[in-house]
Amino acid sequence: MKKTILLLLIFLIFISCSHKNINVLNSCSYISENDKFNSQKEYTLILISGYGCGYCNLALKQLDEINEDNLQIIIYEFGSEEDILKGHGEFVEKYTFINTDECNLFKITDANYFPEYRLYKEGERIWKRTGYYKDTPKVISEEIEN
Repeated sequence: MKKTILLLLIFLIFISCSHKNINVLNSCSYISENDKFNSQKEYTLILISGYGCGYCNLALKQLDEINEDNLQIIIYEFGSEEDILKGHGEFVEKYTFINTDECNLFKITDANYFPEYRLYKEGERIWKRTGYYKDTPKVISEEIEN
């Protein structure tokens, strides 16, 4: 009995130490009804992503190719916090995730066209692309440079 309790205690300690917290924006105050975005950087890229979407996973990996200092990247993820940790754990420290359970302002319910990219400059949307394309990081960088 003591062995079982000790093993359970060790297991619980291990689980709590390995848990990562996700920086999740739980408020729609960051996005207004007219599709404006509030950010501290000049440019903000929102990647609308669906958990379990293969193309979305590829798009997340592509984001590392974008090297812009004045760009904030936010992932608008359809999936629970547990799903995000399981499927996208490597990205939770790099990017901010918007919790779609709390903020479904974009009114997206159909995952047939994920991923979707939205680029904002000083709060105004300047570019949008739907679907996965290999040249997306290059196109985003060009939009920022122009």
